[in-house]
Amino acid sequence: MADHHAQDRPGGPLPVFLADTYNGRHFVLRKIGHGQNSTVWLVRDLRTLIAFSRTGYFRDLKILSSDCCGVARGISTRNTLTQLRDANPQDPGYAHIAVLTGCMKWLPGHRLPPNVMRLFTRSLLLALSYAHGSEVKYTDIKPENIFAMIKNKSVITDLYIPNNPNGPMFDIVLGGWGAASWADLHYNKTIRPIRFRPPESLIIAPCPPSSSMDFWSLGATMVEAFFGVWMFEGSFRTGGPYGPIPDSLREKGDHTLVQQIFDDRGRVKGLPRLRLPTLENASWMLGLGERDRVGFATFLISLMRVNPEERVNIGQLIYHPWVR
Repeated sequence: MADHHAQDRPGGPLPVFLADTYNGRHFVLRKIGHGQNSTVWLVRDLRTLIAFSRTGYFRDLKILSSDCCGVARGISTRNTLTQLRDANPQDPGYAHIAVLTGCMKWLPGHRLPPNVMRLFTRSLLLALSYAHGSEVKYTDIKPENIFAMIKNKSVITDLYIPNNPNGPMFDIVLGGWGAASWADLHYNKTIRPIRFRPPESLIIAPCPPSSSMDFWSLGATMVEAFFGVWMFEGSFRTGGPYGPIPDSLREKGDHTLVQQIFDDRGRVKGLPRLRLPTLENASWMLGLGERDRVGFATFLISLMRVNPEERVNIGQLIYHPWVR
């Protein structure tokens, strides 16, 4: 039985068959899932059969597409993962990198309660701090790549997180590092899902290598986790939440695209001016007191400034009053 995913084409991921064996040790059992540029498989590590048990250890195998990466990118991906594994195991963020840790569970697909948001945010910031300090950019922050690492497997249920808001039995970890790249390189600027792309990516602006794209995607992910809705529909023309795009950024973007979408003031053409309550308004921040609403709003704004040069750095984010 083969994987008949739509990407099975020249340049797409390698077709994989159940019971295939890779590198003489990874025996394919089933497909776990797929992304825009990869497929992921559950495999048994045959080298552990004798040493540990009759069944052996289970691992996941990610197959990247050649049109996304090519040979050079495949080697670079392996090197960045090795860097994350070996750079500094004593760093506080090390435990929040999923490729380095043990048993994980997908985060539930519903809203996170307010008192979990700080744990959620602080853990992801520590993971990004460790990665960025290791000269690695993540590039693919989204809810599907965020896991809860359960410390006590006997308590794993779909309702575990909302029923245990203080989080003593789980850690939040960031997975899906196959699209990560070195801090001074980027093989595919559109690797992240469109609703998590910052404005500079959407208008194809050749900005210098920077980690600020990760911060924008983190902000959009936090909104989705807390509010339970997409902050950005993924289209300038119908979503229009980006606000005025400054001249300095528009000038770097694709001129045809920019002229088609924006007027001379950097606003989306044809979009009516909406009068909405401010982000810290109680109608948005359900379940939060005034102090927490203002703190959460200022934190999100610091992550998601339209001009990437105005976004704060990782140290400022970790020590932001709302996070602490």
